[in-house]
Amino acid sequence: MKNEVGGKASTLMQLQAWGFPVPELKAIPCSFFEDLQDEDLEGQLKLFLGQEVLHYPIAVRSSAAAEDGVEQSYAGLFETVLNVKNQNEMIAAVRKVWMSRKSHRVLAYDQNQLISMAVLLQKMVPASQAGVLFTANPVNGRRSEMMISSVEGLGEKLVSGDVSGETLI
Repeated sequence: MKNEVGGKASTLMQLQAWGFPVPELKAIPCSFFEDLQDEDLEGQLKLFLGQEVLHYPIAVRSSAAAEDGVEQSYAGLFETVLNVKNQNEMIAAVRKVWMSRKSHRVLAYDQNQLISMAVLLQKMVPASQAGVLFTANPVNGRRSEMMISSVEGLGEKLVSGDVSGETLI
């Protein structure tokens, strides 16, 4: 499943299957984007999503197969669009996220450009705190240590690098 919906969506779907309270989500699979030209994206998205009506704000996120892997992380390189409220915003957000795989920062990080990306649509959750959990300490590589970095509110400012956040090891 990871090759079709990417690592992030695959993991969230697995957590959901195990009964964890994962916010509602839908993945636009990698295969949807194969051979798709940017000028075809809006029409094809309308067909794929149908008359889907948003009853709550959503986050539009990347879910690449290579994202957050052992060899490369891509952390913070792809775009995320938060608080999307209607179908027009959703289509624009999907385009922004999908096109971010060809951004200068991604191409500088991965010159091979072999990025197969799905796009994840997920219900927004109000957050008093948000953060990132590393299951191995990224500073010293120790797998016996986990590191959490967190900020008040949504985690976007942390993963974008705008703030450092609080760290707990």
